Amino acid sequence: MKAHIKYFVITGLVLCQFAGKTFSQFSDKRQAKVSSYAFGDKLSNPKGDGSLAESRVSQPALISFSKSFQDVSQIKWFRVKKLYEVDFLKNENQSKCLYNVKGRLIYSVLYGSEKDLPGAVKRIVKREYYDYNITKVFEIQQGHRDIWLIDMEYDKNLLTVRVEGGLMEELNNFIRSQ
Repeated sequence: MKAHIKYFVITGLVLCQFAGKTFSQFSDKRQAKVSSYAFGDKLSNPKGDGSLAESRVSQPALISFSKSFQDVSQIKWFRVKKLYEVDFLKNENQSKCLYNVKGRLIYSVLYGSEKDLPGAVKRIVKREYYDYNITKVFEIQQGHRDIWLIDMEYDKNLLTVRVEGGLMEELNNFIRSQ
């Protein structure tokens, strides 16, 4: 009988110790979700604008960004769930990219104007919409896809087209009221 009591006591102690470690890990994980990113302490958010200090960004993401984008300014990093978003100026145009922790580019959005549009894409657009003025250009790179969104206007017409792989598709066509 004493052997059974010792067995239950020892088993109970082992289970309590195991359960304590399990719940303490849960507690640590829970605390990790409430990180300084959300509340903006000075170590992770020195500018006070929600951006991260570069020391808080994964090294592979920093390296991948610096290899892909030279001659950029006003770089600001942000945490988006488990990803890193970087906002920056390139050729005086606002741009942004999203990287995973391992430095893989998820997507990039480069904003620009008609002068930033490659000649081949511009010819595709102007072939059909020769009277329209190109007002804004968005280049979206995702995986192996290179997508161009182009905003144009002519008289009262506002138009958005998408060019991908040499094919053009009209997305929006509005008539401005005056």
